Amino acid sequence: MATDALGRMVEAACALALLLATAPMAASAQGADDPWVRAYYNLERSHIDHPFGRGLIFEAQIAPQLVVAQSVHALFAEGRAVRDGASHWAYSLSVSPMVRLRMIDDASQPVRTPSYMPHLVAQLFRIRNRSRAARESKRLAGPYEMITLQARLSHHSNGQDGCLYTTQVKRPTGPKRFECTFLPGYGPDPAAINRLDGSFSKNFVRGGVFYRRLYVPAGGDRVRTTWYAGATIETHHSFLVNWIPGRIPDDQRALYGSWSWRALAGLARRAGGRRWEGGHFLDVTYQRYPDASSRIPRWSLSIEYARNFRRFGGWGVYARYFYGQDYYNLGFGRRLKRFSLGLAWLQDRFQRVGAPSF
Repeated sequence: MATDALGRMVEAACALALLLATAPMAASAQGADDPWVRAYYNLERSHIDHPFGRGLIFEAQIAPQLVVAQSVHALFAEGRAVRDGASHWAYSLSVSPMVRLRMIDDASQPVRTPSYMPHLVAQLFRIRNRSRAARESKRLAGPYEMITLQARLSHHSNGQDGCLYTTQVKRPTGPKRFECTFLPGYGPDPAAINRLDGSFSKNFVRGGVFYRRLYVPAGGDRVRTTWYAGATIETHHSFLVNWIPGRIPDDQRALYGSWSWRALAGLARRAGGRRWEGGHFLDVTYQRYPDASSRIPRWSLSIEYARNFRRFGGWGVYARYFYGQDYYNLGFGRRLKRFSLGLAWLQDRFQRVGAPSF
């Protein structure tokens, strides 16, 4: 009965996440110049893929980015960023009910311990036209420089109620409350992580800075190429998040550590004619866990490529290579090496730039 209830809960969560994902996709497909599709810089994307090798049938990341407020589109579309070489400021505020799912190649093919990763992201942009051309028609081409400050509040858990380690037992501490304590002679051990129903949970705050260049072809009015580089740092054990329910427990932090940093870089290029318009997107991410236990992998590298199509609402093909610490909740104690192929949905659009006479 408990297994059936869990299965129904997972199915309901998947249905809700898919509904949230398709609603903004339909909206973006209806209007190419919808101002709400212009502020998706530096945010996660949705994808579903098949990892080669044994163990998994598919992995999915459902990450619709729902923009609450933003001013980036107006800054470009109204031509304010075009007129001069001064700095112009913009902002965006977005939320996402992000979920990660893995279907296991096992009896009954379960979707085991999904990752629930809702987050709130605030970004502040400083945008400047770096063109030195005297004529306004040439200034339209830029290039444009974008410096972004990002702040994020997020949660990551798997919705389970078992002890994190198989060498722990539950001890009641009150009505519907318990704590997990180690059996005598045992302690945090990556080999003893309970991957069936162990509880994984953490809150974290992340701060980051990104530098981006956007290039518009001569005579055009839409960005053709953009590249970026950035870095972020996050903490999951501090006064900033420990007061929120779902904080990281001490027995998890003993292996997982209390903070990490990432270095990111990427390139995007608009491609195709009117029929197959879309873009190529390449992203590289290196992540380091400095104070994690030496008994688990302390770094990871991810290389992702996507080619999407505007006529399909932003859907396209997707490929990824990943090596390092597993990012899927209870998998953090093991090293993952995987190549996968599938489909991705990108809310990113190539920014249209307004005429300087506006």
